[in-house]
Amino acid sequence: MQNSGLIGLKVANDGLGLRSALETEYDIAKLEHIGNFVFRAELKDQTSIEIQTKPVELAAFHIRIVSIRKLKKSI
Repeated sequence: MQNSGLIGLKVANDGLGLRSALETEYDIAKLEHIGNFVFRAELKDQTSIEIQTKPVELAAFHIRIVSIRKLKKSI
């Protein structure tokens, strides 16, 4: 997932920008903010991904996707 075409993409930090971008490559069932510009998405196939972002400007009106990684399933 590190080679995703979404890495480096700038999106609005409004709750919709990131989800809209992710939905171009993933079937998102749920997206939640974990904290410190980190998000977790649950996909419709029951897998989860973690999305690391960073603010583009001081006011953080936009964020840039830094990494996307698949999370291991818990037993």
